[in-house]
Amino acid sequence: MGTLRLFVLSLVAVAMTAPVSRADTTLLPPTADTWPLPVNERPLTLASGMLELRGDTFRASLSEDAVGEPISLAPDVYVGIDRHLTVGFTHRVGVCLTPGEESGCPTAYHDAGAEVVYSFMRGGNVQMAFSGGIDAPRFSPFTAGVHAGSVTRIRGGKIAFVLEPNLYLGLLGRSNDTEDLTVPTREVLRVPVSLQFQAQPQTNIFATSGLRESLRDFGDSYEIPLGVGATFALNHRLDLGGEFRLDDLFGRDGGFARRILILRAALRV
Repeated sequence: MGTLRLFVLSLVAVAMTAPVSRADTTLLPPTADTWPLPVNERPLTLASGMLELRGDTFRASLSEDAVGEPISLAPDVYVGIDRHLTVGFTHRVGVCLTPGEESGCPTAYHDAGAEVVYSFMRGGNVQMAFSGGIDAPRFSPFTAGVHAGSVTRIRGGKIAFVLEPNLYLGLLGRSNDTEDLTVPTREVLRVPVSLQFQAQPQTNIFATSGLRESLRDFGDSYEIPLGVGATFALNHRLDLGGEFRLDDLFGRDGGFARRILILRAALRV
């Protein structure tokens, strides 16, 4: 923990003292044709009128005794209202290609959500934004709630640290059963973190982890995933990438059993 704290503080120090690039000081936000190739240099919100199709475009379970259960398509669509405000339509599992109770997808269309992202520190080595929205984590049986959080990216040279804490509050379909932290019905704290390395202008390598924790059973039900992946910018408009994730490696009941393969694509217009 002390090493992680020292690393984060070092990133902050580098970010505060590093010179701001010419791209960061421009008054004109990037468009789809000029969107930065390096992932670490991109704004947290889109330009006005810009649309981006992104998300976990393809997800496949590689879990022990559940390979391919489920396989799903989970794209997100975000639209820039102005340079500070972006709205989106999101999915976690999305459209199940293997629907059925055994695969964890009772219905072919599993979930949906809507999100607002407001950037109040845009450009430079430290960027921050508020995020919040409504979610239906599962349609059958139906559950719904709201979430609120923030996004912070601290960049120093080719390295960036991203922190995205958020709190989910279940409103409909609340259950007293043991909480599934990936499909919550009650209050769940989620703190995704990622460490990114911009190996080349078009290649970003990253590691993801974080914390998922039920507030009702705080300290007794936490999950800590670990993932590794990469994003390759084919051009200013199109990205391709992927991630392999151990979905609960270090949690209370953690191990190697829960495994996910994620393939991603992002298209900007």
